[in-house]
Amino acid sequence: MPAVCCVTWTEQPVVETLNARNEEDLLAAMRTADKTGLDSPIGWPVAFTSLLAAHQAGARLPARSRYAPHGGRDGLVRFTHRLTDDGSWKRTGAGQQRPLPVAADKLGIVAMRAVGLPECLAEAGPAIPRDGSGSVVEVYPAFALIQWGLAGKESCKGRKPEAFPVRAEILAGLAGGLGLNLS
Repeated sequence: MPAVCCVTWTEQPVVETLNARNEEDLLAAMRTADKTGLDSPIGWPVAFTSLLAAHQAGARLPARSRYAPHGGRDGLVRFTHRLTDDGSWKRTGAGQQRPLPVAADKLGIVAMRAVGLPECLAEAGPAIPRDGSGSVVEVYPAFALIQWGLAGKESCKGRKPEAFPVRAEILAGLAGGLGLNLS
């Protein structure tokens, strides 16, 4: 289950770690929030879903275009990445660091779980829009760190010794930028 925190935005923001042991705990936290940021895709590329639908129906598959936005890749990128992925990548100037391909990577299982969360939240009401205007938004932490000047050359992920100081630097930058006293 993912890590979950709640930020209460007052004069001095308060950050509370929440214990989300399962999906119901996560949904309970989301129901009480004004806004929830999910570090997960909550959709797939339109071209990818069209490819799957055509394959399932035994119809002619969509053509692979020669559109190659970066690095001369063949036209598969429109099946693996969404317009929001491409836009976020270009706006942040992330260079070679493209978002993970939701349709063709381990991220797919994360997305399969995440797309059900807004649906569960909307069971008693209107559907939650996927454009960020509703109570649930998709977030890109890596690109946010680039925009805030907190992305280092080393990865902050994992248990390798090099990751710990990188995380400490990110935490210090966030605390300073938000005016948090984390001592």
